[in-house]
Amino acid sequence: MALGSPTRPSVVVHVWDGRFYRFDAHLDRFAASLATLRLDPGHDRAEIEAFCTAASATPGCGTPTCR
Repeated sequence: MALGSPTRPSVVVHVWDGRFYRFDAHLDRFAASLATLRLDPGHDRAEIEAFCTAASATPGCGTPTCR
């Protein structure tokens, strides 16, 4: 199942000038929320970072948030 599908939490990260704003803090909160809810996203942090990076490169994602 894909990250961000209806049965999985998603990450919302603000993008400014083509860069993530406080990306590490967003991922820390995301990981803490998953742990609190005892959810396994099925992907490690590096994979989630890669998904977000790939999503930010898609047209129309540069402002103001990337979901």
